[in-house]
Amino acid sequence: MKGTDQSRSSAKIGLWRALAVAVAGTALAVSINFATAGGSSLWWVAVAVSTLLVAVAPVIRAEHLTGRRVVALVTVIVAAWLVTAGVVNSRPTTADRATPTTTTAAPRMAAPLDSSSEATAARLSDGLRASGTLPASLTVKNGNAEGVHEPPLEFEIRQGAYRMTATLHDARGSATLVIDVDRLDNHPARPECGAAERCYAVDQPDGTRVQLYHSDDGFQTTAVTAIRSDGTYLLLDLCGCDPAHEKVTRDGLPLSDRQLVDIATAKALSIT
Repeated sequence: MKGTDQSRSSAKIGLWRALAVAVAGTALAVSINFATAGGSSLWWVAVAVSTLLVAVAPVIRAEHLTGRRVVALVTVIVAAWLVTAGVVNSRPTTADRATPTTTTAAPRMAAPLDSSSEATAARLSDGLRASGTLPASLTVKNGNAEGVHEPPLEFEIRQGAYRMTATLHDARGSATLVIDVDRLDNHPARPECGAAERCYAVDQPDGTRVQLYHSDDGFQTTAVTAIRSDGTYLLLDLCGCDPAHEKVTRDGLPLSDRQLVDIATAKALSIT
């Protein structure tokens, strides 16, 4: 009987050690996930708790592990996991904390296609190509996966507005340039830098206001918003990534802020 009791005691201790290792491993995984998402002191708390569980597990006496106590321990651990998950999921992302603010506007219904819309898209395309705002050192290709056989710098109609997607290539890699052109009346919300860092506005002599916002969330990006005096709303996005915004394709951006402002204020990109 003594040997049987010792076997049961060893089994209980083995189960407790397995439970402790499982808890520690899960807490450590959650902690790593939190840390890579930008966590702070909670990372060290989770590591300390995990280490304590592993250290204490071998010295807990088997007779103390009654069924009720094991259930209570598991309940506390699960509750702690749920609270931790809630804290992680409720944390604001980098974009939530740093991006410029705007007032949310009601969604706009897509405008029906007509000959005037198609003519405007063609005029914007021809105007951008002839504007000379893109350096000759760049090789420009169509960045729209659905229009790879179309000529570069080609605007298409998107919900009554106009979008152009292109990839810019040089010896350092490629970047994706997206330009959206729309009527200012469709955008009552005006972008403001607010507390965002690396964001500033440039006022033009004709009354056009250009806002530039730099970010580096995995890949470098510059977003430009132009509120133009001719009634045009222009949004430009340049990133060192592929058109799907999934992977880094170069270090640095091929266009300077001055060149981006030149594109945003080009007369050829007027909606009127």
